[in-house]
Amino acid sequence: MKKGQSSIEFMVLLGFAILVVSVLLVLLNADAERRIRAQDELVVQELFDLVDGEIRLATISLANYSREFFIPPTLEGRSYEINISDNRDVVIVYKERQYVNFLNQTIYGDINIGLNTITRVCYSTNICQIEITSS
Repeated sequence: MKKGQSSIEFMVLLGFAILVVSVLLVLLNADAERRIRAQDELVVQELFDLVDGEIRLATISLANYSREFFIPPTLEGRSYEINISDNRDVVIVYKERQYVNFLNQTIYGDINIGLNTITRVCYSTNICQIEITSS
């Protein structure tokens, strides 16, 4: 075997090894990003569940029901935004991603980080609405 041929074979083998390692690193990175995104979605879903639970409780309560609830200042140590859009959607912006939870009824007012008050206001026997105000 000639010296030149051994060099070429070594370079081809080295190139193939670098390609395999690169593909593995890309796959591992994609998996790590997927896991982080899944964790973020879980954290946001817990906050959606908190808000949804307060709205459901107010909906089934008696007239003039009122309750204070607290929205945490951070999610896993990171800042975020929360609001009600079009009186029907809870929107959370977390880690530069927007998450939307659609509500099954109209909510008046807005929700903010910190202390909020949810109230069921009834104008007659059948006409009631849910209002959220920030303290």
